[in-house]
Amino acid sequence: MALIQLRHTGRQMANAGSCFIALSIVACSGARFSNATSDSNADNISQQNNGSLDGGTHPGSLSPTEDTACGLARVDTAAKAVDVCIPHGQFTMGSAAANLGGTFSDHSPPHSVTLSAYFIDAYEVTVARFRACVQAGACDLPSTTGTGCTFNAQPGSADSLPVNCILYSSAAAFCNWDGGRRLPTEAEWERAARGTGASNYPWGDTFACDHAVVAASTSCPNYDPKLPAPVGKLQPGASVEGVYDLIGNVAEWVSDWVGSYPRTDVTDPTGSTTGTQRVVRGGDWLFPTTQIMAYLRRSSMPTNAGTLGFRCVRDAG
Repeated sequence: MALIQLRHTGRQMANAGSCFIALSIVACSGARFSNATSDSNADNISQQNNGSLDGGTHPGSLSPTEDTACGLARVDTAAKAVDVCIPHGQFTMGSAAANLGGTFSDHSPPHSVTLSAYFIDAYEVTVARFRACVQAGACDLPSTTGTGCTFNAQPGSADSLPVNCILYSSAAAFCNWDGGRRLPTEAEWERAARGTGASNYPWGDTFACDHAVVAASTSCPNYDPKLPAPVGKLQPGASVEGVYDLIGNVAEWVSDWVGSYPRTDVTDPTGSTTGTQRVVRGGDWLFPTTQIMAYLRRSSMPTNAGTLGFRCVRDAG
């Protein structure tokens, strides 16, 4: 049986082993991952890993794959662990629309961003996927006492819900464990959500309640105000490339520190090098419809779990 070795590209992942493909199954050896126990460690994980499908016994190491323009994509639809290829290209980030103030950061000026190709999770990380990381000893138990927290230590009806009440460091630790991946940069998240046409939402410029789990019990009363919905439930709200729940359900951590946007064209930006607050994107199931546009940026202390969830990315290749 022929074996094909995968070589790392882009950011180099510390302590990564070799990965091989045999009959479309990824098998890996020698990779070592450590849990992020502080925000500084989480930052190192987010910025340094290239996110190849490396690792030992985590779910990504033995998932079915398919070839894409970005390389081999994980396609474990049953576990909601599916990679979506975002090709190399340029898009307009930010907006000239009025800033909202408060916990929302300045989203101006609009500026041109060029990104290298990457994979992003089609779905927000679920309770079931995060539980596997906790059971492996690589992720800390999230809070279960806050309003709307979804985690349950036992399998059950919550498994398909997006995990939330997650600290920034815990989100970064999961991504590292799950294939040596990382949290998306703010630019990567916005490109996945707005495409190359700078739309307000992943599906276009007109809001509809059946496209996003938001405004529960207010503008969109069909949604449960107590909890988010199962990931990927609203197919009309998917992006052109097939990424779900970028707007609503749970707000999502990205890797950037809060900072001002550049006023010139940039390539593969990673945001400010230091800061006190992290950027959060997408809004959650309780957000009003006036606060969910895909260009909006909210700030949060990394030690705040709130109703925050996440998804992961890795470099193409």
